Amino acid sequence: GIVQIRDLVLPALRGAGVVNADLQMSQTATDEIQPTLTGTIATLGKFSASAKLAMPDHLFDPAAWAALGPNAIHGATARLDDVTIDPAQLDRFGIYTNLRGRASLAAEITEGMRSAQLAVDVKDLRGHPIAQPVDAHLAVALDDRGGNTTLAVRSGTFTLLDVRGTLPVTLAQVRANPQV
Repeated sequence: GIVQIRDLVLPALRGAGVVNADLQMSQTATDEIQPTLTGTIATLGKFSASAKLAMPDHLFDPAAWAALGPNAIHGATARLDDVTIDPAQLDRFGIYTNLRGRASLAAEITEGMRSAQLAVDVKDLRGHPIAQPVDAHLAVALDDRGGNTTLAVRSGTFTLLDVRGTLPVTLAQVRANPQV
């Protein structure tokens, strides 16, 4: 079935406009459901999120869900596409700058929460102190061995910055204490 959400105002979005979304539920196997949420935030852009979730034998029993633990997740993705970055938009969130551009975000969690990835892409970022537009790509990946990051900044075909690093934290540590 589908649940439609229309003209929802969220105080946390501070005047970013109304949210319109569709939540679709489907059963992809006898023991698996897939909720998918798609929609728009008026002045921010389009979003989507989807997950494949194991269903316990007793669907409304919290203990049955808890027993599944991370294995309840068969996979999940989320995207926020083509968000406008401009001074007025950022001002709504308490960020004061004259930068402008476009941004997209993608996140993925694999089966059993064994790994997670996040990517942020910024296109045509410009404004003081950036004289020429730049594109930036940030990627972070975590699993039970640790994490790694990549940050690349380019102006046209010229690479301004290309940094790679490791994170001294595992996904299990983040699950146990999200404030790590």
